[in-house]
Amino acid sequence: MPLQLLFNECVCLRYTSPALTLVLAVDFLLLLVYCFQWKKLYFNYRKFFFKNILIAYLASYLLSMIFSIVSIEEVLTGTIKYFIQNFIILYLFQKALTGFDEIKLFIKATFVVAVLIISLGLFEAIVGDNPILDYVFMNAPIDAIEGKMYYIPPFMQMSGELQQRFGMVRAFSFFNIHIAFGCACVLLLFLYAYLYKHKIILFKKFYLAIGIGLFLTGVFLCNSKTPMVGLLFFTIGILSFRDISRSYVVFFIVTVAFVLLIYFPDYLNNIQALFNSNVAEEGGGKQCCYAHQTI
Repeated sequence: MPLQLLFNECVCLRYTSPALTLVLAVDFLLLLVYCFQWKKLYFNYRKFFFKNILIAYLASYLLSMIFSIVSIEEVLTGTIKYFIQNFIILYLFQKALTGFDEIKLFIKATFVVAVLIISLGLFEAIVGDNPILDYVFMNAPIDAIEGKMYYIPPFMQMSGELQQRFGMVRAFSFFNIHIAFGCACVLLLFLYAYLYKHKIILFKKFYLAIGIGLFLTGVFLCNSKTPMVGLLFFTIGILSFRDISRSYVVFFIVTVAFVLLIYFPDYLNNIQALFNSNVAEEGGGKQCCYAHQTI
């Protein structure tokens, strides 16, 4: 499951049928393996923890299909893809977790993926190019990337540079949009921070600390306010006000803010853009969209 973060959503298994993405193909493969091997393997029988959410989403999608102005074939295809990629894969993932060995493997695989995605993000930010997404952009047909991939190679830009915000590159890493890169880092950061704080011995504490640092770096590299807002709320969810008020935590926050002000003076404009329409327009966004994210 963590390795799917390395599969760009716009990479198709067959470009003659762009709807069949590589991510979806992997999910289908896992589903087939589960169906044919479930009698030979041991799976836990705990209640699916997203069952109620799945039912609510299914009901909303059925209503959308009934009243949709889009063709029924397109809606049906999109609905099936959504549920396979978001719920069935989670169902199989939960069923496969039968003990601490599987959970440890998941944590270790996540660490390997973190190194890969952050390394590519750093390369992209420093060099100003992303060879992997360049290849996807140049080789995928328009139908496969239109409306899905927001990365444009620097040699296709009028400026000859990657997309920037407040003077800094917005890293995409393996993802088709920089926000997805940042949000993935925030979610995985929450997992590692939870394990670290509660001293759950599934992985060496040293590697957990490195993983937390890598995910924080990813949030910084994506240069987007959405993951930053998510990071704020996740931090409050992990740390109590007592934890935040500790001297070393305050020192760390002040140090990070000081470094940003010195070396990346315009980076904090991402936060100001939430409340200042002029700053939002300068960064290429709309304040009305930002306001909804803070509600």
